Amino acid sequence: MEHQYFGRVRAITSNCSSDWVMSKRLNPRDDTFLILPKLNYIEHVSSVTILVPTLSLALRSKDNKQVTVEELYKDQRFEYHLILFNAELRDIVSYKCFAYKHYFQ
Repeated sequence: MEHQYFGRVRAITSNCSSDWVMSKRLNPRDDTFLILPKLNYIEHVSSVTILVPTLSLALRSKDNKQVTVEELYKDQRFEYHLILFNAELRDIVSYKCFAYKHYFQ
């Protein structure tokens, strides 16, 4: 995750094309937006399961090797801030959770 990447794109039509344009450098850890997680809560059980799906798109590294989002994050620790509101008790409980990607496979 210490590596940074860049994008290179151009527009092409049937009779012309633009010049190549480089994006700013980006760091997958800071510049990746995850899909909204799915939350599974079971009443009367003190357990919450959070499923965070990864994007299905593939990226390419500087040396043109295909890299998936899952490969970029394979050994990373995730930090989640979970806030639960109990409407019946009108109470808010906050948790900080840590997990590694392999728990979500």
